[in-house]
Amino acid sequence: EEQEEQEQSINNQNNKQLVATWKMEGVLRLPWRPLLPEWRGTTTYYLDEDNLIYRHVETWDMSVAEAFVKTFQPQIGYKI
Repeated sequence: EEQEEQEQSINNQNNKQLVATWKMEGVLRLPWRPLLPEWRGTTTYYLDEDNLIYRHVETWDMSVAEAFVKTFQPQIGYKI
């Protein structure tokens, strides 16, 4: 069976964008070794006419406040 190669475009309504979806979890290298739960997000990179990144936007499925509390007050953060 012959497969046809398709070129993928990074154009989105005349703006060049790269969008990555990701998930992350782990232990931070802090003295109390806080365990971070799994969270997911997207990162969008906007490219200029030279294909250089000029803007970087992230979204998370956890609020910044929740991430902060779970990092610096883990005994409270996991009750949220």
